[in-house]
Amino acid sequence: MNEYLFTLWKSVESGPVRVEDMAQILHLSPKQTARYVKTWEREGWLSFTSGRGRGNVSKLTWLKNVEEVYEQELTTMIEEEPIEKSSKYLLMDWSPERKTRLLNHFQSKFGFKQTVYEIDQLIIPRKYPFHSLHPLDAVHLHLANLVATVYNRLVAIDERGGVEPEIAHSWNMTPTRLRLYLKKDVKFHDGSI
Repeated sequence: MNEYLFTLWKSVESGPVRVEDMAQILHLSPKQTARYVKTWEREGWLSFTSGRGRGNVSKLTWLKNVEEVYEQELTTMIEEEPIEKSSKYLLMDWSPERKTRLLNHFQSKFGFKQTVYEIDQLIIPRKYPFHSLHPLDAVHLHLANLVATVYNRLVAIDERGGVEPEIAHSWNMTPTRLRLYLKKDVKFHDGSI
């Protein structure tokens, strides 16, 4: 997706146009702009007739709806490519309704969704099937990661290897015993304290 083409589509309608004006919109030199226009003409995006001589104005005719085509491309990219690759294209100057559609699609892939009624939901996309949510059945990393978001642990280990409390607020360790002190009112899965 070419951001110059997208900017030109958003800024210039079909009809008479000067190369100098297009160059100013794109923040390019007239020569660079003319090269881009020739490339886009070869690719079938537009038709450009140069106005030769004094008083003759150049004419630009759009052959494709650039924003519509780019929306389809970005939707496919969000679906098939890593999020990091597609996210930069969300910053382009999309029309409001297209931007809303693209952001909703992107957020659904990312895992967060906000409904019309402002109720927040966390959506966890699954790439691999899981057979159980029981912690003892978490035999691979993806399932263990999912189980960790559902169940609380006694302690957690941070990125540096430090132990952080979760359900246990403190602990004592001897060579033969580990004693954990739980936070007040911690409930088991059956609801008992």
